[in-house]
Amino acid sequence: MSDINDEISKVVNEFGEHIYHYTSVKALFGILKNKEFWWGNTASMNDRNELLEFVGRIEDCIRTDFSIKSKERCDEFCSLLSRQVINEFPFAMCFSAREEDASQWERYADRASGVYIKMNTAAVYEIFRSCNVVFNSVYYDFDIRHHEYYKVLAEYFESGEIKGISGVDGVEGLVTNILANAPAYKNQSFWTECERRIYTMAGTEFCKSAEAYRLGFESKDNSIRMILKIRYDRLCEMAGIKIDSLFEEIVIGPRSVQNIDELKSFCKFMGFPRLAEHIRVSTCPLR
Repeated sequence: MSDINDEISKVVNEFGEHIYHYTSVKALFGILKNKEFWWGNTASMNDRNELLEFVGRIEDCIRTDFSIKSKERCDEFCSLLSRQVINEFPFAMCFSAREEDASQWERYADRASGVYIKMNTAAVYEIFRSCNVVFNSVYYDFDIRHHEYYKVLAEYFESGEIKGISGVDGVEGLVTNILANAPAYKNQSFWTECERRIYTMAGTEFCKSAEAYRLGFESKDNSIRMILKIRYDRLCEMAGIKIDSLFEEIVIGPRSVQNIDELKSFCKFMGFPRLAEHIRVSTCPLR
């Protein structure tokens, strides 16, 4: 039990007690009605470009810094990196550590006519703890050399030894580990978002229970996109926590036309009586 508490404390210390998911009213309707989270495939999100940018910057820096000293290692590593990055993209759900953020209201909550959901970080971690996912704060630094994994790479190209990553003892494992953390990168121009991400690990099943998830598709922005549909009610049941404990509050956007009493009635009808008592309208001055 102490190990579990230590894991939860570590994530809460990094993410904060609460995380905030900005989204549309339509998406909120599906989340509460279907008891599902829909995670986007980063191959069809902006995240894909971010992942490729992260990998590209690593490769550029490696060739600049080490191609003369360790040409053979550099060529092998970059070749593996280029081959693996095109094979599979993870699914991800994005949050922020900031509430009432004007830019995120505009960008992710249907131009401030949507909502954000305030979620309990510890409860979110508990339901996903047994799944093959990664919890990461997004890294925004423009200079990829400041990233913690670049230190591991530098050691490898200098000495041929891999230090600082447990269970990794070969270049293939090093590449896999780098790609597993690539979705936690975002261009520095977005640093004010204080984004937190949970994303799947490529090449592994989401979790052991086939009832807890399925692949599906949606039509959005004139394109068909693959999504991962996650039954969080099943995950709550597996983790032994109440479904209503995931959600702390719903905040209605400053430009929304949503009637607050109707939203409360909807939450009660869908089995979220506690959440129904924690709905308010945003105080953000966007108009």
